Amino acid sequence: MTRRRRRAGPSAGRRAARGEESAQPGLAGHCRHRPLQKYQRHLGHLFGDEVLIRLADCMRGAFRGSDKLFRFGGEEFVVMLRNVPAYTVASIFERFRALVETHDFPQVGTVTCSIGFAQVDDRLPPAELLGYGKEHGRNCTWAYEDLVAAGELATTTATSSAQQDADQYF
Repeated sequence: MTRRRRRAGPSAGRRAARGEESAQPGLAGHCRHRPLQKYQRHLGHLFGDEVLIRLADCMRGAFRGSDKLFRFGGEEFVVMLRNVPAYTVASIFERFRALVETHDFPQVGTVTCSIGFAQVDDRLPPAELLGYGKEHGRNCTWAYEDLVAAGELATTTATSSAQQDADQYF
């Protein structure tokens, strides 16, 4: 899937440079779909490609036109949200997870995904969040902040400006 380019106005980075009010912090979700590799290995790449096309359709239907959708790897996608109330984020990603689980994938059957999400934050080590989903089950949705509060993941020292990096996409 290619990045969709829809802009309602200037990016947050350009608004900030001009001294305008900045948007709410961004949120990033990482979606890992399974068992895509199994389909490609046993049924061929044509079936794997069909699954990717249908997953992209599910994403376009589940997220807003202003949300940024990226294919991150073979079976992984990243979703960037902006201007979303914090209390609705978990339900947005959970709704997408349930949509994928119940979607009809002809010739393949059920496809599931695991989703980890967090506010874009300099202290977030993305690899930790992504790895957590791989090691702790499939077909689930996790919030980074909840995992830190439960002692499952730890924060790190800021090493860059993740929010400024994310702002370039909005």
